[in-house]
Amino acid sequence: MAGLHLRASRLRLACEEHQCAILAAGGVDAGFHPESLAVLTYLFGAPTPASAEEAPSAADAKFSDLVLLLTPSSLRLYCGAAAWDELRTLLELLPSPLSLEAYVPSPSASEEEQAELKLHATREMLALTASEGLRLAYGTAAHAAWPLLLAASAAAPPPAHARALEALGECTCACDASALRRGGALAQGERALHGAWAHLAAKLDQLEAYDRLGLSAAALSRALVEPPSGAPPPANLPPPPPPPSGGAAADGAPFDGVWAGAATAAAVRAPADQKAALHSAGSGRSRAIHAIGRASSAGGVLSCARTLFFSNGRVPHHWQHRVFSDGEVFDPLVEDEVPEVDRADETCRLMQLYCLLVAGADDIVAAAAAAAPKRLPAADATALLHAQLAKAVTAGLLPEGAPLAEAELRVRLLDGRACGDTVPSHWGVHTVSCRLDGAPAVGGFPEEKGALLFEDSFALDEEGAVVRLCGAVPRLLCWAADGAEESEARQVCAAVDGNLVCADLRAPIERLRAGEHHVLQTLCAPAERGAVLLTDSPWLPLVHGELRLFSGGIAFHCERHGPLLLPFRIHLAAAASVELESGRTLVLLRQKPDTHAYGPLAHLPRRAGGELPDIESLKEGTARPHALALALVLNPDTPLHRHATEIVWPIWKQLFTECNIACDVLTAPPKEFHAALFTLQTEEIGFVQPPSSVGMRE
Repeated sequence: MAGLHLRASRLRLACEEHQCAILAAGGVDAGFHPESLAVLTYLFGAPTPASAEEAPSAADAKFSDLVLLLTPSSLRLYCGAAAWDELRTLLELLPSPLSLEAYVPSPSASEEEQAELKLHATREMLALTASEGLRLAYGTAAHAAWPLLLAASAAAPPPAHARALEALGECTCACDASALRRGGALAQGERALHGAWAHLAAKLDQLEAYDRLGLSAAALSRALVEPPSGAPPPANLPPPPPPPSGGAAADGAPFDGVWAGAATAAAVRAPADQKAALHSAGSGRSRAIHAIGRASSAGGVLSCARTLFFSNGRVPHHWQHRVFSDGEVFDPLVEDEVPEVDRADETCRLMQLYCLLVAGADDIVAAAAAAAPKRLPAADATALLHAQLAKAVTAGLLPEGAPLAEAELRVRLLDGRACGDTVPSHWGVHTVSCRLDGAPAVGGFPEEKGALLFEDSFALDEEGAVVRLCGAVPRLLCWAADGAEESEARQVCAAVDGNLVCADLRAPIERLRAGEHHVLQTLCAPAERGAVLLTDSPWLPLVHGELRLFSGGIAFHCERHGPLLLPFRIHLAAAASVELESGRTLVLLRQKPDTHAYGPLAHLPRRAGGELPDIESLKEGTARPHALALALVLNPDTPLHRHATEIVWPIWKQLFTECNIACDVLTAPPKEFHAALFTLQTEEIGFVQPPSSVGMRE
């Protein structure tokens, strides 16, 4: 009796902590639900079977006529008359404040009468749960599988809550998205993946475009799967396994590493041990303009693959206007011709195809969430990907019925002792993989162009919401190429670097000494390295770089995408500021519509799955313009925050008034920046928090 008293008390405390109720039933009523059986065994003890083989059937027999509901304040029980005679003594010493209510049919009741009372008791238990605002542990799974609940109510029971029993360590439960809140193995694996991708990106950021071409796929693979110098080895991220004789991983899992150029055709299917450098890794030994990278956590539970591009496909925009010290704007009489990027057509087309793969993956994730707790059929996943790629055929990016595209949706359980395919979807970690083989050639280059790949891991919480598990890894990774991109970026940056910080903005002589930029005017504060710029684009939601605040605009420079200049008097449509709960300040800047955007954004869809921009129209300058929105992130108690709020913002507000630029103070960030802020929070803590704890869904 003392043992039952203690165990019931522990379960009651678990229910109170998680604000949930535990419903348990035995035998066929619960569809032989293993966690339900574990609860009953934990409370009342396991039966003594005649042999080891009879253990499961003995437990089923003992609890076959038992239904139990435990809440923070009560225990309700249905059982047969014979079982009640045995249990009554055990339940006399229930811990306070648990109250007991039992539903027991009379010994002479017929089977129909017993079944009717059992259904009535179950309905009463569900009604009590709803009236007290509690959620059922295992409720979603139970409703899909328990005949008792299906018979008791046509309506779904309250949605399942986080595993209340998991913290007790008494029952074997599979992990789900709620494990992220506890920072367990799932969060550790995500930190390792984020660190691996950050290490690879940092290596590429540090190199000039020409030096980057000297890297080999093997060197990039080492940067992805090995820790940085001096850092402890990430136990969750082992190096790629040695190649077996068949050319595939021994357990059938994809390989980790980086494959460049034409070798991307073998990506994840063969080890990444190519020795060719990027300058000769493309088809026909041409320069590689893209690569595929993949990394996974221990056991392959979490995995993340991206297609990397070694060009933005466009040069940075070079403003040719002139803004005088009195604010007058002089338009250029003749615009200089925009330099053409080598193999820009190939880069733009590959990027657009890759964006369609990402959109297909998003559709598959949404369909998987809608189908939960059932699994999404593989044929449905592939059909969703093909529906997105049909846009590429319409846009002329793919010929009719040409390359092979495949989609795969894998589910892995963190707890190998769980019941395989019978467990509900939100108990597992899902991986969606979308691949396009045989990307078409452009111009006179050979037909073999390799492949494109996007792979991501996600989980479903107990309410069916999607939690991305690789949210800190950018969906699009690209670096400026040598040639026109690099030379144009140097010219733009040279004009910015030639200005000194003005010691006194009110003194004309000091402004002359500091120098004035031809469109941004006077530099007001020192350059801020490591600044964060948010955009409303899903492809570049967050960019790190160097920020300079001028009296007439901003200059931002990122190693991957080059410089971005925003002269307020020429190109700013609206501005706003918003204070976040974290103490941060966001300075929101919306540009006027244009066709140059930033980095590769001009030739990418505005949103995942959106309309593809016409590449020829972009080249001719007749494409439909788009207004890009930016946000400067000002962290509290930093020099950037002090300079921006005390020195620069008053000057900007005066400029906004002179130029009739709308300037608002918002109480919350606009919806278009929610995804970027979610990415920023994810990047800072190293792993994804479920949306309920972060306070913002993607």
